[in-house]
Amino acid sequence: MSLVHDALHGENPHSNPARRSATIRFSLPHGYEPLELAGMGAFAEVWKAVEIRTERICALKRLRPDRCDDPTAQQLLRNEAQAAQAVASPHLLKLLQSEPRADVPYLVFEWLEGRTLEEDLRDEGPLSLRRAVWMARQTADGMQDLERCGLAHGDIKPQNIFITLAAR
Repeated sequence: MSLVHDALHGENPHSNPARRSATIRFSLPHGYEPLELAGMGAFAEVWKAVEIRTERICALKRLRPDRCDDPTAQQLLRNEAQAAQAVASPHLLKLLQSEPRADVPYLVFEWLEGRTLEEDLRDEGPLSLRRAVWMARQTADGMQDLERCGLAHGDIKPQNIFITLAAR
């Protein structure tokens, strides 16, 4: 189970065709091939992509093209890169590469197979006590790893907790 960043499971791009078609016109950074738009948030979008050189599947988070000149959005992405570089935890998403100062700033994270706690609750209903305690413990472990580095997540919610296939 891993904590994910907001844009990984933000607004569903498939629910708004105008946004989806506007986004797809832009290419990903050199060396990455888009597979599908995985999520969109207020300032960033996340693509399931393949790194061409290694054929590794990854999550490429980049500023939305309409937010690339927004200093606040740029700073948020830089902050996220710094935080992800500072913390190593089996309970937090791993940063693989960051280019927060590129023309279209982006971060590359590991790709996780699974689904959010929000999706799990919606589809499966309430958690058993045993499963709830198991998830709470792992979430707390991830938060403790952040705290050891002087950081805090600030947005713990079912949408930002990811259950990997291995954990199901």
